[in-house]
Amino acid sequence: MSIDHANEARIAAQALQEGDRKHAMHHAANALFATVGEDTYLTLLHSIAPTIDQIQNLLEGDNSDRLLTAKSVLLHLVGRDHEALPLLAQIANFRRDLAYERWLAPWIASASGTLHAREFANYLLAPTRTNLGRLRLRPAEVRFAARVALVADALLHRQDVGADSTLLSVLSSVYRRAGRLDDAVAAAERSLAVEASFFGYTGLALAERTRRRYDEARAAFEAGAKVDPSAELTVSADLGRIAWEAGDLDDARERFTALSRATPDDPEAKIGAAWLQHARPATGFGATFKRWTTGDSSGQGATFETQVGRPLLPDDTVLIPQPWIGWLPESNDATINTARQVLEKDIDPSGLRMTVSHLEAPSVRLAMAMLQGSTDLGVVNYSASEVPTPDIRLPRTKVPFVLWTYDDNTPSAGLPAPSEEVRAAVDELARLPFYLPRWWDRAKEAGRRLGPARAEELCAAMVHPTLSSEFTPWVWLQRTQIAAALLVAHVDDGWDSSARRRALVSILEGPLDWVVDAAVVALVQLALDEPDHLPAIRSSLELLWDQKPSSGHVCWAEVFAVTYPRLPDVSQHYIQLCEEWLNPPSEGSDYSH
Repeated sequence: MSIDHANEARIAAQALQEGDRKHAMHHAANALFATVGEDTYLTLLHSIAPTIDQIQNLLEGDNSDRLLTAKSVLLHLVGRDHEALPLLAQIANFRRDLAYERWLAPWIASASGTLHAREFANYLLAPTRTNLGRLRLRPAEVRFAARVALVADALLHRQDVGADSTLLSVLSSVYRRAGRLDDAVAAAERSLAVEASFFGYTGLALAERTRRRYDEARAAFEAGAKVDPSAELTVSADLGRIAWEAGDLDDARERFTALSRATPDDPEAKIGAAWLQHARPATGFGATFKRWTTGDSSGQGATFETQVGRPLLPDDTVLIPQPWIGWLPESNDATINTARQVLEKDIDPSGLRMTVSHLEAPSVRLAMAMLQGSTDLGVVNYSASEVPTPDIRLPRTKVPFVLWTYDDNTPSAGLPAPSEEVRAAVDELARLPFYLPRWWDRAKEAGRRLGPARAEELCAAMVHPTLSSEFTPWVWLQRTQIAAALLVAHVDDGWDSSARRRALVSILEGPLDWVVDAAVVALVQLALDEPDHLPAIRSSLELLWDQKPSSGHVCWAEVFAVTYPRLPDVSQHYIQLCEEWLNPPSEGSDYSH
């Protein structure tokens, strides 16, 4: 919920004039928190609590991020930067969605006294959260790292922290992720000049590998292994990735095969070894233009290449094991669980009567109709005892259109069937082996070709699917809906008044259904690729979570909990909620979902 900071400041000023400093501080802290990174209310804040004693008295016992922000700012204003800046860095690490670097960077640069480097480490490591193991980052990840790099710059030039070898290695990691590769190399070399450490060599090697200076990267990794012989296996894996990217598939194959034997539970090692066994270096005429060909088409390596749609890269080994990127989790609605048993036991579904405690998503009944060879929901004998609260049949806000309408508890499509051209575009994408980066890239071209005038028709395809014998009905429906949402995300390139925003928000804020799952997947991808729109998308997603039903099965909760944390600059509060949803406390806790 947005805060009217100007009004909060007026209330604070009035309360101060009336002598009520505690009330004034409450509203001044609100105004400050709504304008993190700006200096608009620093004078007001300081006039309310000009001394340390007043700061302690007014803020004692309140550990909210809003009040802790005010406390750290006040400590800075009274010259206690050795306390203010580490506290501010802690808050910034928790609230990555706010621009704390605008305060941290200049205040660190000008701070008198001594700062301790390690107190900033967690904040500086924040850009690693979403992309460990990957070198090719999404634009939103790069932009977030660039924000943190402003703080890295300020720390780097301080004598009291700029000589800390470990911190310098962390700074190298920040710069690499921000795309500042020369600075990443320089920070790593400076770290090694202080102390020849494994982390310093790793930072140098990864920066050089990102620059595609493979000989230098290889030499740095090998030097790191000499410093820490216990890291030999890790170094061998990294040398394998370098060989892979440099086109030396024989060396890469040997290293990944050995790694997969040494770590049989490591999916990255297993995927890499399988594909490298399948791949062969390109030879003969045209070898200059294609880095490799493929050998025997049988085996798991060929399957991975079919899925990805091109020769694999090391980053693919990180992405393929991840749900909603490399594979699609199936629905676990109660009715669909029954449908699986029906298929397994070869029971005729036409005679089934489905009775559930809470009304489920309309797509559940659509999938059951498809199981009977129809898209008419009327063929499904279905009843529910209760409607979850808030009412899942209604949109959460006023939306341009809805995909489902209800007559009592009976849903029907809220949009007319799409054209054959739109159906064909959706089905073509939905039939591809699922690999989200591949689907996303294909959707860019197809979505732009269809254009904004077809956005509503693409939404209609989500509730008017074709039938397919290639997949079970609920899997095909899910794939159709995700494909359509990804196409909608590319019909134009604007946001505020764009056709794609109108369509995706209509889905997200409309009646609860599997289509919401698809919209979440598309919106997270959109935010990662187009960071200008990330704040608006993030707010829409967080509001969805805050207003989820308190009873019944929330079909989109799993995809939200898995995909929302992939956004780089989001509040730790929501990340924790997602983790709790995926890994609820053990039995006996009063927590439930």
